[in-house]
Order: sequence, then C-alpha cells, then structure tokens
Amino acid sequence: MLNIFMSPIVFALSGFAAGLYAKLNIPSVPASFWAAQPWIVTALAGIITKDFADYWNHRFMHTKFGWPIHVVHHSDTHVNGFTTFRVHALEVILMKISYIGLLTWIGIPADMIVMAFIFSSLHNAYVHLELDIDHGPFNWLLASPNFHRWHHADVPEAYGKNLANMIPFYDWLFGTYYKTTPCHEKMGAENDGIPGTDPVKLFVLPFEMWFGQAKQAISGLLARPKPHEPG
Repeated sequence: MLNIFMSPIVFALSGFAAGLYAKLNIPSVPASFWAAQPWIVTALAGIITKDFADYWNHRFMHTKFGWPIHVVHHSDTHVNGFTTFRVHALEVILMKISYIGLLTWIGIPADMIVMAFIFSSLHNAYVHLELDIDHGPFNWLLASPNFHRWHHADVPEAYGKNLANMIPFYDWLFGTYYKTTPCHEKMGAENDGIPGTDPVKLFVLPFEMWFGQAKQAISGLLARPKPHEPG
C-alpha cells in the first residue's frame, strides 16, 4: 500500500530530474534509446541499475558517518516483513535522490523507474521475512531471506556484509559477500544504545550521533600536542 502512495512521488521526481539535466545541459542517454528496446530490456536495466545505486548507498550507510542514518533500520530486534518500513526519513531521501538521479541520467523512462521501485520494495519486504529460505544455485542472482538475515545479525563477522538489496552479485564483485546458510543469531543493533520504538527519539538519533562524532573529532584535534617550536 505504501508503494502505491510513493509511486507518484517517484514518477514526479523522475520527470523533474530529466528536466534538470536538460536545463543544465548535462549529457545523458536520450529516452529514444530505450524507446527502441523491448520493454523487458528497459525494465531489467532499470532494476539492475537501481540495485547498483542502492548497494553503494547501503555501503555508505555502514560507514561511521552514514551509520547514524541507517542504525534506525538495524534497531529492529525482531526482523520481519515490516522491518523494511523501519527507516529514517534521511535514508529514504538519500536513496531516492541517488537512484532516481542515476536512472534518469541513463535515460530510463519515468514509468520504468516506478516499476523498478515497486519491484524493489516488494522484494525488500520479502527478504526481511522471518523465513529459512535461500535460492540455491541462484543465491548470487537474487537475494533471499537467509542472505539478508545475516546482514541484520548481531555477529561481528557479518557486519557490513550482504549489502545488496536484490542482486548479491554486487557483494561478490565488491568483496562484501558473506553467506546464505540459515541464520538463527540475535538480530538488531542493541549495543548502539538505540532508543526503542519512540518515533521522535529515533528521528533525532542521527543528529545526536553526528553531534557526538563532531564533538569527539574536535576534542581529538584540541588534544593533539602542539609542534615543538625551536627557541
């Protein structure tokens, strides 16, 4: 249901991005290129490219600076289909800007961008299901619940692994692939002091964490010994 409400926004943003590229004279793939292709080719190109953008966004959000945005999603200790909707507004904005910007730049039509968004959202809900499922010989091609549960597991070896939302080949290609065996480990990021389910506290959490990081960095700079001046 949420995807139905978000789809017009994705469509409108796609049109806005295309117009912006034209206004700023930024070279991009013309829409006529995809108009000459079978719709299935365009759809697959949209899905594959969107997941590429999502992979690198996700990887950024597992860095020190990006983690405060993403930790809200990982705060769920009972991962299930609804976990896919437990995301911070900043994460939604970042993901949308990046994949819409990239897909529009390569000329994917707005309706196909919406289709890629809907397919990705439904698959994202699927991989969060509390089910012991993998895809056998196709584990590298399409993410499964087992694959993604390891990503949410509170296991140090799995931190920052299995980052692809849909296509695990990206993890294999960029060195973040972990495994797809059944995962019965503890879920969530409780050790980061996440404030439960309070929506207001969860919303301000990234800003509090960034403030703490900035304060720590400034303290570190001030604590550095001054260089010795010859006298």
